[in-house]
Amino acid sequence: TVPLTGSAQSLVKDFTPQGDLQVWKDTVDRAYNHKGVEDLQFAILAGMAAPLVRMFNDYGGMVVYLHSGDSGKGKTTIERAALSTWSSWREQQLTCGRATQNAIFASLGTVSNMPVVIDEMTNLENHVVGQLIHDLSAGSPKKRCDAGGSLAIRDDRWETIILGSGNLLLGEKLAQHRISGEAERLRIFEYTIDIARSPIEQSEALRLFPLLSEHYGVAGRELARYMVDNYDDVKAQLLATQDKIGAKFQLQRPERYWTVLLASV
Repeated sequence: TVPLTGSAQSLVKDFTPQGDLQVWKDTVDRAYNHKGVEDLQFAILAGMAAPLVRMFNDYGGMVVYLHSGDSGKGKTTIERAALSTWSSWREQQLTCGRATQNAIFASLGTVSNMPVVIDEMTNLENHVVGQLIHDLSAGSPKKRCDAGGSLAIRDDRWETIILGSGNLLLGEKLAQHRISGEAERLRIFEYTIDIARSPIEQSEALRLFPLLSEHYGVAGRELARYMVDNYDDVKAQLLATQDKIGAKFQLQRPERYWTVLLASV
């Protein structure tokens, strides 16, 4: 039990586990435990892995971006499933255009190491996307002055995995903004979800996915216990896995964000 203040108090209900772990497991298993949907599996595992990022020290926000040319490919549903590991997805799913950047940063600063979803990122102007990616990866918002000209004191910090989605590739928008957006591109891990390949009939899906609104946080509670009880061992495994991934794919220092993300997942 811990004392909470400010914005964190409003999230108590959303982060209080609800429902039954077995129901949550059966729902996710039925929906995603199939060959050919590894891209969706990666997204839900990224949500599970979010708190591990803090064990690498000062990496800020890792952005996993799900792209598809049109709707109906399962992006939103898998994002909600990922969030349901730890909390109710309703308050953690932010949409560009409906949430200001200040609201996004405030949400990240409040949940700190929990995953957050930012939908429709490609609705933003190209230059705004570039700045947003940079600020997300920095792990804190830009320093600002208050109305009196003094430095505004903010303690918003985050080290987590952020799931984003949209109908355009972020890399293309970054390239359109600047001839070289290499620094920003190396701070995102994006891939395309081509086809909806779920073996589940639509009628079953309509009954299945609402269960994730009723059963949430129960898996995260077990994951958190394990991470805390085995902290030193988990951290050692993470660092060893990061080294292994870097060596296998010959990744260099500029690609260190990818090694942190992949090791955590």
